[in-house]
Amino acid sequence: MKKFSFTLLLFTLYAGTFAQYKKASFFEKAGRTYALGSRLNALGDGKGGPIGFYISFGRDQDGKRLFTNWDLQYIPGFKFSKNVLDEDKAVRTIRGKSRAQFIYGYNWGYHLIKGEGETPRIQPYLTAGFNFVISGGVKEWDDYYTNTDPYISERSFGVGIGGGAGAVFNLSSWFGLNLAAGYNLQGNIATDGDYAQKAYHMYTSHPYVSAGVRFRISSDD
Repeated sequence: MKKFSFTLLLFTLYAGTFAQYKKASFFEKAGRTYALGSRLNALGDGKGGPIGFYISFGRDQDGKRLFTNWDLQYIPGFKFSKNVLDEDKAVRTIRGKSRAQFIYGYNWGYHLIKGEGETPRIQPYLTAGFNFVISGGVKEWDDYYTNTDPYISERSFGVGIGGGAGAVFNLSSWFGLNLAAGYNLQGNIATDGDYAQKAYHMYTSHPYVSAGVRFRISSDD
């Protein structure tokens, strides 16, 4: 059922994207970009630096500095370990594993080098955007500890904003390597109960680095 729901979500996002461009093919119009790669999320606080994978679709037109894209990131379940206070105010260590995290993001970028006529070999850029957690949370943990501070939030809703810098290393007019780094400021609201204690979430504020490949349609068919 979960796989079906995720497939349906992807189909809905894709259908929405196609609906915006009824007069031209999304996969043929000049300036369209498609990317995939991996991203190291330095979550810390007992969660380490899990590596996620992303796909991205966007638009980057010749001669223009501003470009946009949306991406979907998948982070496989990862282990965590957190020191908490129990009901007797004694320090306990809770260990567990997260669910797979799915994060949707929309980003704006600004090329520091403007390409005119010929595609620059190196295109450094700045980027900013927002994201929200589609699905995530905790899969399992040491539940024999109850009423801890902070408590382990099994389910939560998260939104974030972020920014960073990167560079596209163009190997041709249509293919390049994309490297980026930045920081994501994340906010979370627990949806699994009303507790006085602070909650411990899985996808939180963190720096990141990413590497991938980018394909770009250089001319209309």
